[in-house]
Amino acid sequence: MRRLNSTAGKINYEHIIPRECKGDEGLNEYSYYASHAPALHDLVEMADVFTMKKFTTQEDIEQEPKMPHITALANLAAACNGKRNSLSTYGCCCNNTRGNKRMMPVMLMPDADENVNYDANGILTITNNDGTLDAIIQELNDDTLKEVRAVWARLCQVQIDLTIVRSFSLRERIEWFKRAYHVTDFTSLPTEVRRYAGEITSNGSDFYWNLLLDYDWFYNYYFIKK
Repeated sequence: MRRLNSTAGKINYEHIIPRECKGDEGLNEYSYYASHAPALHDLVEMADVFTMKKFTTQEDIEQEPKMPHITALANLAAACNGKRNSLSTYGCCCNNTRGNKRMMPVMLMPDADENVNYDANGILTITNNDGTLDAIIQELNDDTLKEVRAVWARLCQVQIDLTIVRSFSLRERIEWFKRAYHVTDFTSLPTEVRRYAGEITSNGSDFYWNLLLDYDWFYNYYFIKK
């Protein structure tokens, strides 16, 4: 649930049904994905099946409900670019981890909100996982990502306008954290919390503060749950 920034080179486009799938193996993969995601069932078919169709006019093609999986928009999702070689790309792991392996298309499932959960400690669980999500769940339960979610679980205790948060001074950030954690002494908080206010960094940058804000989706998630 991280914000994706195309200008920073953090976005890639992932085929949900891998583009390399074809033949009988491709049909098996299609059956798997289409059984979980209505959009794939209704709007996508395998490219080698599509090429066997005969069209006489441009209008015939435009009226075709299903497009080949290698180009169908319904089969594309924006994803992190998979680079974890620097602080600026930390947590960008989804695309790299998946590769071409089969993965349950949770983001396209009607009951996704019921099956994907984050607890107050930031731990992700997906209850309907059939085993294909084990690797990505492990990646997304990285210690830093759990910290980010856990901090949001506390910050949401203070109702605030997120549109003004990015311009907060260090003092304003600290006051927000103090209120959320119910402390009068900011230094009493553990390092793994304080650094997300931007107070503790290795080079004086706001890396952890900016990383936290990239995941501001969790403010509303935890606010609704509390």
